[in-house]
Amino acid sequence: MSRDRTLFSQLAAAGDEVSATIELADDVLAVAGVLDAESALQRRLTDPTIEPSGRAELAEAVFGTRVSKQAVGILQAAARLPFTNGGDFADAVHDSGIRLLWRAAEAKDEFVATRDALNVLVEAVASSTDLNAALGDESYDLASREALVSGLLGARAGVFAPRLATEAVRHNRRGYAHELNHYLDVAEGLRARLNATISTAIQISPEQSAQLISELTRIYGVPVDAVFKIEHDVVGGVRVDVADEVIDGTIVTKMHDVENKLG
Repeated sequence: MSRDRTLFSQLAAAGDEVSATIELADDVLAVAGVLDAESALQRRLTDPTIEPSGRAELAEAVFGTRVSKQAVGILQAAARLPFTNGGDFADAVHDSGIRLLWRAAEAKDEFVATRDALNVLVEAVASSTDLNAALGDESYDLASREALVSGLLGARAGVFAPRLATEAVRHNRRGYAHELNHYLDVAEGLRARLNATISTAIQISPEQSAQLISELTRIYGVPVDAVFKIEHDVVGGVRVDVADEVIDGTIVTKMHDVENKLG
């Protein structure tokens, strides 16, 4: 499956604007579970013939009474983005839920302990072909497989490691060890990203937003999470604040540069 990392990054940035809790993460993961099961809904929420605002309205109509307002907001942010693949769309929403779990763990100062516990679990599962197969075998009921990973983690694993470990049982797309490794990659991405504030005078399109984030990612060599703001003093251009730098391409700045050169 082709995964557009720019769109994944944009959705991650939208999710980072809300406070992370395990309850919100569970809501977003529940939405992702429905999307996984409903390919027709995936297609509707990524249909390029429907305006982004229309796709966002559909997301609210379907989920507005089923999950929290914040969870609906994250889904609406995804629906506004130009995903062309329904599977990528569902995966991006799921990744947002996993990211929220890691952010909630970080807020509770449990990030490192959770990461270490999952690394130990990955090693145990990867070293046992039978165990890896059993965790992905849907002929065993879900509750039994969840109990198995909880038992492997032990009673001292805290809250977040068991939640991530059991989610990997439910969303086993790659083989259990690979699924857990993906969650660990999400965690490392959370620690190895840049935050940018992009200010423009007018609202820009999702395509333009994606191009800006893609260029910043290319320049800095790591994923960039961007928050877009409209500031009327940015006349005819764009101003980017990232990594303690200001990249200013506004007309006003260019005019000042000319004035300075003229003395």
